[in-house]
Amino acid sequence: MKCLLWCIRWTWLLLVMMGSGGMGCLEEERNALLDIEAAINHPNGSSLPSWLSSGGDCCGWEGVVCDDATSRVAQLYLNKTRDRTLGTWVINASLFLPLEELQVLDLSKNYLSGESQSLFLFFQIYF
Repeated sequence: MKCLLWCIRWTWLLLVMMGSGGMGCLEEERNALLDIEAAINHPNGSSLPSWLSSGGDCCGWEGVVCDDATSRVAQLYLNKTRDRTLGTWVINASLFLPLEELQVLDLSKNYLSGESQSLFLFFQIYF
């Protein structure tokens, strides 16, 4: 009987731990995303309004896809996010460093600085 109770407790504990993967993104990644949002955003706050209204779980934010197992940001789709009236955008690449498991980044159609105003950036990393 004791063995059965022990097995039930450990099974319950394992299920709780496995379910914790969907608890939301890491605070450092959430802060990094908010810094990216601030760099993209129009002063009136019109870019990515769902990021502020969706609460602390950045895995549920528009354009953010997290890994189901780790809850780390794996894909970031920010295409057509920056308002063209702000002019070209010079990217500070260090903003993306905390997103250690980022595999897909789409910044296309954001008026990035470079050779032309229509510079598109999209990359995908496969491991």
